[in-house]
Amino acid sequence: LCFKPQELVSRQAMAVFVYRMYGSPNGPFPDPNFADVPGSHLFADEIWWARQNRLVTGYADGTFRPADPVSRQSAISVLFRADLRNVIQIPPGP
Repeated sequence: LCFKPQELVSRQAMAVFVYRMYGSPNGPFPDPNFADVPGSHLFADEIWWARQNRLVTGYADGTFRPADPVSRQSAISVLFRADLRNVIQIPPGP
């Protein structure tokens, strides 16, 4: 395992990060009907949970595109939405 700060983060990884920050809640979660995230997808629970909590959205063509990279803007948007919904608790800084 190696930390690679310059490597891109995928949309599925972002969903996993936030899901785990929330304590990996137990499903089942409603299927958002993303054509490319069937129930057999390795991270279906995490992605479906993130969609249920309105932290992520899909594309107009009905896909989620889990392997696509997340922009900094999108990553911050997900974290901001999670904070607004009290999905994650970020302690105040010093």
